[in-house]
Amino acid sequence: MKLILIKHSMPVLDSEQPSNKWTLSEVGKKESRELAAYLKAYNFQTVFSSDEPKAIETAEIIANQLGKETVITMNTYEHERRNNRKIFPRTEFEAIMRKFFEQPNELIFGEETADNARKRFTAAIEKIINSNENEKDIILVTHGTVISLFVDQFQSIDVFKLWNELECPSFVELTLPTYQINKVVKLGEKY
Repeated sequence: MKLILIKHSMPVLDSEQPSNKWTLSEVGKKESRELAAYLKAYNFQTVFSSDEPKAIETAEIIANQLGKETVITMNTYEHERRNNRKIFPRTEFEAIMRKFFEQPNELIFGEETADNARKRFTAAIEKIINSNENEKDIILVTHGTVISLFVDQFQSIDVFKLWNELECPSFVELTLPTYQINKVVKLGEKY
């Protein structure tokens, strides 16, 4: 059984709205359709999604392409930074995020520490896995920071490096129940 954690497709970057309100760009919609082709190899009936619009749209496009259902899941959203509307230059954002990962118990950016985001997201993943009665693969469209935090707790990785390499869209395939990385597939671009 596999757990596939998908970072959503490319959104429209809009400094007038917090990132948890962003929707997909036209490129992101196209990439979501292309992503569906990669997911045909997995045995699943449901595309789970965080409650953020860019994740929901990605999940719905995948589900529609493959004839699956979409289920929005609680607590699988990105690290809470709902009040931030500034779009940082990439190098400045990378410096902030490096510090965020290096000091997981400190409030570095947004309204949630890295450790709190990891705990919240892990509890949500465990709930999805425990409800998976059919022993099928689990597909979840979510966000790069929480994916990186989640994976980091199960194996020795450079969490910042994984976060920095994840593109819109991309996915990490993990084997259950060990959570070992099988592969990381990058299909899009960074923002």
